[in-house]
Amino acid sequence: MKNYNQIFKILLGFCLSLILVNCDSDDDSDAIKKTTIPLFEEAKMAIIHGNSEKSWRLTEVISIFDHATDTHINSLCGADDVYTFSASSDEVAINLGEQRCFESISESERFEARLLFWPTDWSDAEYTITLHFEECRIKDNATYTICSGAYYKLAELSEERMVFHTAGGEFVGEYNEALVFER
Repeated sequence: MKNYNQIFKILLGFCLSLILVNCDSDDDSDAIKKTTIPLFEEAKMAIIHGNSEKSWRLTEVISIFDHATDTHINSLCGADDVYTFSASSDEVAINLGEQRCFESISESERFEARLLFWPTDWSDAEYTITLHFEECRIKDNATYTICSGAYYKLAELSEERMVFHTAGGEFVGEYNEALVFER
């Protein structure tokens, strides 16, 4: 009987030590790793404009905010728009498609964008590629215009996809507001 108690205690101690080793909080085998949104060097603009010019489609508009009032661009109205980025100018040529964004509240609309290498904050210590995007609603025979704009920092970049984000977000894929472009 003494031998069984001793063997039981040894097995119990061994099992507890295995459990403690497997519950180590410093384990690098986490299922999901978060990637911090990087800063992009100015040279990466070549991927966006191809050292000449390159066209992209706005495929998704991400927003956690309630824009049910038709006062902001959305994925449906921007899906047929083509954005052409050029190496020779920071202005982005926007060819609007047939689907209007503000049809119910304005007579016409205008979108403008500029691709910039811009400070990440007011300290001018760090820079990244930024898209200044402005949307305008035009009323009363072009005598009344309402525009709103924002600076979107580049968050993801490949030859086929780029994502610009604003309004918070620290990790790739976790955006409060973002514009997704694809080729």
